[in-house]
Amino acid sequence: MKQVNYIGSAVRRLRMDKHMSQEALAKASGISPSAICRYECGNREPGIKAIMAIADALGLTVSKIYLTAAEME
Repeated sequence: MKQVNYIGSAVRRLRMDKHMSQEALAKASGISPSAICRYECGNREPGIKAIMAIADALGLTVSKIYLTAAEME
């Protein structure tokens, strides 16, 4: 469960670094705003497809999301 929080926290940090709102990330990634919120709050674990869509929307690699999460551990 802790990794979920780290992944969500990484998504939040990277999104904020890009000065993007949750709504903008949701629209760019094709993921609902409520799902983005649940990922960032650690209430839901994003699957690899969601992580890929988020990474693409942020102009990042999937590896960058995982590396950022690992730095937070």
